[in-house]
Amino acid sequence: MRFSRCILSCAALLILPPLAARAQDKPASEQSSAVVTPLKLQVLLTEYEGTKKISSLPYTLSLAAIAEPRPTRNYTQLRDGIRVPVVTASKAGENGIQYIDVGTNIDARAARTDGDTYSVELTIDRSSLVERTANNQAKEWAPGDPSPSTQPLIRDFKNNITTLLHDGRAAEATVAVDPISGHILKVEVTLTAIK
Repeated sequence: MRFSRCILSCAALLILPPLAARAQDKPASEQSSAVVTPLKLQVLLTEYEGTKKISSLPYTLSLAAIAEPRPTRNYTQLRDGIRVPVVTASKAGENGIQYIDVGTNIDARAARTDGDTYSVELTIDRSSLVERTANNQAKEWAPGDPSPSTQPLIRDFKNNITTLLHDGRAAEATVAVDPISGHILKVEVTLTAIK
């Protein structure tokens, strides 16, 4: 048994170095099949009240796409917002403060599929403060408005998208209606390969 292990080890030592040397002789383009393409992804969140545009929030992220079947495992992440203090009560009846993140979080990654087409995975988490008006309608809070209440009301929108995008073309990825205000939120994405 020991003798056969020794023979296998010696054979491996004789075979592997020439194979490694042959791999080193190949040009770098042949050694690695993973071609990295730098990309720019624009995510546009637009909110409408009926047909009237009331807000438009553009975000731009840089991505690196690797040709499938070995897509990058890493997400590009964007975090933009504020931390809102919320009064909490303990069992002992004492008040404390807890902070809640409010704003936009975007995670994205891409893989090249064919030609100028890319598979894009995108996660959007957008939250905003809401206040009630005198007639009990919900209205998005804006800086300068009075405090929405003793405790903040937070609107939350979450969206997971997997889509195919062509280089340089925009696509409407999602359309959603807010159940409280009736506002329409559209998510539009544009992918551009950086030459």
